[in-house]
Amino acid sequence: SDSMDRKRIEELSQLLKQKNIPHNIIKDNNRLFILLGEFYENKILYMRQKNLFRKKIYALNIQTEMSKINSVYALELSRPPVEGGFTAKVKDFLRNQRYESRFLNESAYFAEKPLNWSNWSKIRNFLHLSTFNQYNKWEWKISFRLLYDATFDTEDSLSNVIKDNQQFNFIPEETYWKYIEKDWQLELGFLNVKWGNLIDTYIADIVNPKDMRDFILPRDSSRDRPFLGLRFNLNFEPHNIEFLYLPVASVDYIGRHGTPFYPISSNSYSPHDINDRLPAELPNDMGYGLRWSVNENPMGGSLFYLRSVNNEARFERTLITNPNSPSGTTASLRQKHFPITKFGGTFNFAIEKYKIHLESLYVQGDKVPTTLTSVADGLVDKNSFHMGLQIHPQIWSSTHLTLQYVIKSYLDYTDNLMVDENEQFATIELEHFFHNSRFLPKITAHFGTQRGDSLIRPQVKWVPTPNLNLKLGYDLFEGDHTGTFGKYSDLDRYYLETEYSF
Repeated sequence: SDSMDRKRIEELSQLLKQKNIPHNIIKDNNRLFILLGEFYENKILYMRQKNLFRKKIYALNIQTEMSKINSVYALELSRPPVEGGFTAKVKDFLRNQRYESRFLNESAYFAEKPLNWSNWSKIRNFLHLSTFNQYNKWEWKISFRLLYDATFDTEDSLSNVIKDNQQFNFIPEETYWKYIEKDWQLELGFLNVKWGNLIDTYIADIVNPKDMRDFILPRDSSRDRPFLGLRFNLNFEPHNIEFLYLPVASVDYIGRHGTPFYPISSNSYSPHDINDRLPAELPNDMGYGLRWSVNENPMGGSLFYLRSVNNEARFERTLITNPNSPSGTTASLRQKHFPITKFGGTFNFAIEKYKIHLESLYVQGDKVPTTLTSVADGLVDKNSFHMGLQIHPQIWSSTHLTLQYVIKSYLDYTDNLMVDENEQFATIELEHFFHNSRFLPKITAHFGTQRGDSLIRPQVKWVPTPNLNLKLGYDLFEGDHTGTFGKYSDLDRYYLETEYSF
């Protein structure tokens, strides 16, 4: 609770004691906060949310020296209504307005210059701006990011089509209006909804579209894009029911053919040449979803349903006679998105020193590419099942270890499909804390088990001041050119990320 009223804070503290919720009262810049949490050897082992009172976490701001807390519950309650006339209420409203701004630079340099591209993979500069306010039962937020990629100023030969798509962008972030009651809330605007928690894998995290133009596994803060819609939450502790309405389709940004990490490689339709057409118009289908979740220590889980236009791009193929092509034909591709249905669930539980997280998803009506020339658009309907298992052994006080396994299986598989019947991936992530969490080396390794391909990502994070952090790393691709990671084996790169909050 953010307040200067000690009496009110102490009253809230008594309520928490009655609920047996561990907490402390802290003071910062003449403001009093209730810090709720469970502590273990001054170390963050995992982060989790706990909905209390207003059923919503509004702020989680941990100072660097406090960043080794095991579990953190952050809660901010609305202040009592201001007494007085219109002028007093306006002054209080302006005083309560909050602002946030961040500058982020993401630069990456290829170990070997790719054909038809710059030595620079990216020089992306983001300016994140946001403002937030809450008054009584109302809350609103406006946020967006401005993007400028300087890569296109380093190489004159880059395609103008790609340059127009990626050099300058205005991207909305969370921007919403919200009404809050004790047991329910209604939210309208550009929303972020996170249903899954796997590393670099989107099984249950299916609602928000992604910005995948610069890399196959981009940074979270520059990857996620909010969707335009409505969310209604109904809460009966420990149960929560969530309804989503998506009036218009929101889909992934993937750029245009010719960028280094475009999802369709030049040899995907070999021996045909590829002619990339403008993306098709998005369907007018409205989307809707429903999710039930429960959170009870040491177990929790959810079930969800989503009917919407698929975020991920599919590519409609048309074979065109071309006497200048060695094969005599050109594969004309067009990015397209189709309505799709998804069912799934998550499950969390703890066994002694092991935290286990499970996600599953059934996809109905997906479009899969085929080599059959008799199929006019090169796409056939297929259903698929996805499952991910994540294990966190909590063995060491200053080291995080995460083990993850993911499988994606296509049902009713035939040999003419341009995908594997079972795609399997294993991930190991190891992170260690030095010098009071100001220096954090980490390595993330993804392995494709069918073709033996891999992506190894060593990284070092340094936090010299609370509002500045730096990341230096390397992306190493290995394996068969037909593999998920191996097809980028010529695109190893160094990268540096600089983030400054002001």
